[in-house]
Amino acid sequence: MRYIKQKKKWAEYVGINFNLVKFEETISEVELLKQINDFNNDTNIS
Repeated sequence: MRYIKQKKKWAEYVGINFNLVKFEETISEVELLKQINDFNNDTNIS
């Protein structure tokens, strides 16, 4: 988790929005693929 916190810190330092999304270990493949598709279609993510 320290690695991720450092990435977040540097992203914010250089003005990049950072959002960590955590999924439950029990997430289904269908739901995971839906979330990935949603991220891919989100114009706010580049």
